[in-house]
Amino acid sequence: MRNYLNKIIYFFDPHAKGALFTRFGISGVLVIAIIALAVYCSIVFKIQTFAGWLFANIPLFIHEPGHKIFNILFGGNMFMTVIGGTAMEIIVPLWCFLYFQRKGWVIQSDICLLLLALSFKSIGHYTGAQVLDDEITLINAAEPITDWDYMHKWFHTVGKEYYMRYGFYILSSFTAGVGFWLLGAHIYKFFKEPINMRDES
Repeated sequence: MRNYLNKIIYFFDPHAKGALFTRFGISGVLVIAIIALAVYCSIVFKIQTFAGWLFANIPLFIHEPGHKIFNILFGGNMFMTVIGGTAMEIIVPLWCFLYFQRKGWVIQSDICLLLLALSFKSIGHYTGAQVLDDEITLINAAEPITDWDYMHKWFHTVGKEYYMRYGFYILSSFTAGVGFWLLGAHIYKFFKEPINMRDES
């Protein structure tokens, strides 16, 4: 048990080469907070360029196959088929993040954190789409029902769509802040350290 606890502490220890190994300091925390706030404002006030729109729709390419994969894995079970899209949006970038961390490929893992942030933003949007939005975009326009119309009933979150949406938006913003900070720190470290030292990190 103690061994597992040490692994968890090491993984999140800012002084070790775990997921958050960079020495944040006050300046690092401030930068993360500023980035997170900027991302949150861009989400809430819908400040988005075409490139931003393009990136924001990346999770859909994971979401839709997720329904099919879970449908096959769980023998057509409706509950698992419906949650499969949202589950895959979280599982894929999170699994890739952990895989790259284990390999020591920190820049790739940082990119996966940013993809996870996109997923949280996408999930947040659809948790409140039917209640909070006048108009929603659906791939299957013939059936204007989102996954979360079912999931709110199953998880007893009907009437809490506002809190669900903005909870995911906050989670997305924080994940993006940490992801951008780590990506910048690792790129800086990559170019600053001698070439013969890179394989040792």
